[in-house]
Amino acid sequence: MRIAIRRRGHRRRPHRARGGFRARRAGRGHRNHRRRRRRAVPAASAWFHDIPADAAERIRSASLPPTTIVAGDADLLTGVPPVADYAAALGADLVWLAACGHYPWVQHPTAFRDAITRWLGRD
Repeated sequence: MRIAIRRRGHRRRPHRARGGFRARRAGRGHRNHRRRRRRAVPAASAWFHDIPADAAERIRSASLPPTTIVAGDADLLTGVPPVADYAAALGADLVWLAACGHYPWVQHPTAFRDAITRWLGRD
């Protein structure tokens, strides 16, 4: 809430908290990093070095953990074909919820919970 205060015939600017949410949330290290606008060199170099030559093949040949995807058949944001392709690429079980959009856990929480419970209880 902003309050303008009049004192001795002149108008004062509304008071605003200094720094706002970001300043309160950010620690000293984050502020220093922002001020210098530099990246952490060890972290950046670790990302790009020592990658095995066969990394892509190792990722493709790795066994995938059991996965299920619960999706709505009326998802206008993602659409049906990309979800089906994603499930096929992961080798995942795919459960379609009828008349459900992009957020099945919000739109049909009981059906979503039932699908997950069935999947968790499988052998």
